[in-house]
Amino acid sequence: FMETMENSGQGRLAVVRDLALEIQGLMLELDPYLDRLCRAVCPDCRDNCCARATIFYDFKDLLYLYFSSLPFPEKQVEKCSCATGSRCIHLGQRGCTLSRAVRPFVCTWYICPDQRRVLTRDIPGGPVLIGKWWREITALRNHLETAFLEALRPS
Repeated sequence: FMETMENSGQGRLAVVRDLALEIQGLMLELDPYLDRLCRAVCPDCRDNCCARATIFYDFKDLLYLYFSSLPFPEKQVEKCSCATGSRCIHLGQRGCTLSRAVRPFVCTWYICPDQRRVLTRDIPGGPVLIGKWWREITALRNHLETAFLEALRPS
């Protein structure tokens, strides 16, 4: 179905692809800041969100991955029962084994209280900057979903 739509000459999915690539660009800009927060806080965390939260790829995540030509997940994220307790299967010894660009968005937007303190203390304008990126990415994800559904609508 997707190939038929893409090859139809109408290019209705080009808008979706452009939005996905715009999201990817913002994620790449945001990545160094979030990595800095994770390096400062996550190794010593006693209340790890990867163990506590229910993580999954939502519809917008899948649209983003597909249309930005990033690796598509083999299956939905699940938890494993490890010696340390139930946790995300992608949590490794040194943090998440997935690059930030391919993680479910919920893994990116959640900033814990300890990270907020580091963000406020160590990154000038950090809360405002992260908030701006988060709002932009959220708006683009909503637009991505709407544009995709509109592209599916018969002409």
